[in-house]
Amino acid sequence: MAEERLGRYRKEICHRVLRPVIRFFLKGSIKFQQFQELARNIYVEMAEEELKLEEGEKVNVSRLALIAGLTRREVHRIYKDKKSPPRMGGVSTLAKVVNRWQQDKRFTTKAGVPRVLTYQGEGSELYELASSVSTAINPGTFLFELIRSGTAQKTSRGLKLMRLHDAEGGREEARLDLMADNIETLVQLVFENIDGVEGKKNLHLRTEFDNIAQKKVDQLRSWTLSQGSAFHKKARAEFSKYDMDINPRATDEGGGKAVIVTFSWVSSGE
Repeated sequence: MAEERLGRYRKEICHRVLRPVIRFFLKGSIKFQQFQELARNIYVEMAEEELKLEEGEKVNVSRLALIAGLTRREVHRIYKDKKSPPRMGGVSTLAKVVNRWQQDKRFTTKAGVPRVLTYQGEGSELYELASSVSTAINPGTFLFELIRSGTAQKTSRGLKLMRLHDAEGGREEARLDLMADNIETLVQLVFENIDGVEGKKNLHLRTEFDNIAQKKVDQLRSWTLSQGSAFHKKARAEFSKYDMDINPRATDEGGGKAVIVTFSWVSSGE
């Protein structure tokens, strides 16, 4: 009975999780048939990942079909013709450029604020910044993506890094990519918390009030933006102390990952 109740509860959670996803698809004119095909592909993709996590388990069409609940013909078509899901190229490297811009004293004021940088030519400050993170990507590519994503803005004085809550909005593509990353991280941390592995507790909190005075809504919206940005600035300063890319002379082994995701929604309720 307990297993049956858990099964019903999981279906209820899936229903609640899928509602905003389906709303997103409808807004983007993605029809059910397209969603269905996408779901098949993802089931096969995730089934393959699960098998690879189990040491020694061989990945083949029969195993994938059994786990995903699809026919062997469907799995064969998907698995043999699979392509990696599209993602924005160089996102993590771009984030490293932004982090260094925020943390490296060469690119900040005495007060620790990111400076407006020169960006034209090999002798520019942007060229120095980009080259200090990666020599494999042309600084001009970084400039293009910084502008395209809304992370930075050209001004009469040079290239200006936007405020955190402005920069992480940017254009529609950047907003949607950030949403996808946040959802993926949220699901990972929830399951890690459910598994209850000692020493691996992740922060997962929600604060909600549903009867806010209407005349204070805009004030609270501004407060959450400023407080959230300040918190992330503090977090990035702390994380950067231990990041092996920012501290290449450190002798410790790298590869660890630390993520903090925040978002707020303040509404008049109308």
